[in-house]
Amino acid sequence: MRERRLQSRGYRFPLALGVLFAAGCVPSRGTTPIVGVSPADSVRVPTPAARDARASGEGASRTTFRLTSFDTTWYVTNRRRDGRDLTRTPSDTLEYGFVVTRYQERSGPGSDGPLREGVDAETVDSAQMSRAEWMSRLRARDLATAGTGAGTILYVHGYAVGFGLAITQGAEIAHRGSHPGPNVVFAWPAHSTVITWPSASAIVSRAYRNDSATAVTSHAAFRAALGDLTSAVRPGTVTVAAHSMGAQLVAEALVEGAAGGSEPDANGAGRPETARLGALVFFAPDIPLARLRDSLAARLVPVAHRRIVYASDDDLLMDMSRILNKSPRAGEATAARALTMHGFEVVDVTKGRKVNGAIRKFFEPNHAMRFASSALYDFHGVVRGRSAECRSDERLIQRLPDGSWRLTDAPLPNDNNPARNGTC
Repeated sequence: MRERRLQSRGYRFPLALGVLFAAGCVPSRGTTPIVGVSPADSVRVPTPAARDARASGEGASRTTFRLTSFDTTWYVTNRRRDGRDLTRTPSDTLEYGFVVTRYQERSGPGSDGPLREGVDAETVDSAQMSRAEWMSRLRARDLATAGTGAGTILYVHGYAVGFGLAITQGAEIAHRGSHPGPNVVFAWPAHSTVITWPSASAIVSRAYRNDSATAVTSHAAFRAALGDLTSAVRPGTVTVAAHSMGAQLVAEALVEGAAGGSEPDANGAGRPETARLGALVFFAPDIPLARLRDSLAARLVPVAHRRIVYASDDDLLMDMSRILNKSPRAGEATAARALTMHGFEVVDVTKGRKVNGAIRKFFEPNHAMRFASSALYDFHGVVRGRSAECRSDERLIQRLPDGSWRLTDAPLPNDNNPARNGTC
């Protein structure tokens, strides 16, 4: 059955490889300074035409306008800096900073809402910070937004994602859910393209193999970054969202950390054992299913209060990874359902709605987290503390007999905040 499905979709494999944005791989723009936007601001400003329409009441039932907003994404990276550039070489120390992104998008009664509308994003400011200042500003932002019910998101990207794209992905995931709390990206030194110069042993897959090895060398840096973050914000409120190969990095790093206890961080200072997470989320995890099920799952239980896998049976990149690695992946929905017996909430995103855009839909290999609208609606409910039992009240998702969940293609509400107070 699986092979017949692959053959019927075979024409999309070269398209998925050739069009990098299909996997969420859209290059980000350069940085230019903007006056008056601080790293603590998150501002949403309608255009003058929209303000005029609102004031006059003209077209109130159907007006669609362009909304401009500015969001801050905090970053921590173990990429080595060379002048203005962050290279693919791992560093022995961590760099901290922030990036401000300007969004322009359709809004108002005539739009499909922030979870489904396309957005125009541009980096407008960025700066490095000291570790102490970074932690101080995160602490202030977390306390200022504590009343919203939201905690902190730490996004970890996957394979073939450069620094700029890592920020773009993490920023858009938070933006689509109107996340009010701190949004942080851990940018590890992956390749910036899917394909690189081949080698005799890896003619097509050299970039993938290189990134897999780099992910392993980034374990200690990730634990150090997570330790700094959990020390800065309220206990138990961090949601780690790891995508694709990033899930492999995070799972292995957390299990190593749980086994090893305290260790020096990447800046040479000692730190306490990582605090328990609010949630650990794997989206399209490129992890061998047997490894996660038989070796990692039980050891991740004490790491996070909730452990969630979002998986799809229509993810071309998971299909490619399964063929390349000769093993089922945890990001394949049918296979992933076995994880419900091991303490994971498994959500099948195959039928869920995606972000609008005819060209993107044609090329999309159904792998990018930032384009998975229905899944993001559920994800932001997790971030805001909404319990798994609350899903039963939604037409957007069904409970299956094995205890897993399946997203439907039901329309999403325009209110992209599924749990303002963490209640059903």
